[in-house]
Amino acid sequence: MKKYIIPIVIICVSICISILFFPYLPDSMASHWGINGNVDGYSSRLFNVIFFPIIQIFLFLLLYIVPRIDPKRKNILKFEGKFHLFVYSILIFMLLLQIYVYLWNTGVQIPVEIVMPLLMGGLFLVIGEMVKDAKQNYTIGIRG
Repeated sequence: MKKYIIPIVIICVSICISILFFPYLPDSMASHWGINGNVDGYSSRLFNVIFFPIIQIFLFLLLYIVPRIDPKRKNILKFEGKFHLFVYSILIFMLLLQIYVYLWNTGVQIPVEIVMPLLMGGLFLVIGEMVKDAKQNYTIGIRG
């Protein structure tokens, strides 16, 4: 049960951020940036406020339920600590992405070509650390 505390806190923070930012966000929000750093996709404020917490809840459930049905789930237990770090990192990545989108749409427009490499680089560092100790399983795509 202890392993679920951090993900639940991250999801609760995401929900709180959505509630706090809601009145300040425009009706139509930038939600996708092209490779050149220009906005090339928009979505509604309501969609954005609901999307981030929902995707985090979905990822949380997916990443904790799928290993239970993995035929090689015993191998996941061999690197369980790093697997939890991976789950936390995915959720934190989504939380930071949420904050970035909200800030961009409220006027704090940090170039996406600066933010995304930092976020993705951090996530890949965590994934690389986890993969070192991963044993063969079907959940995270490791085959030995």
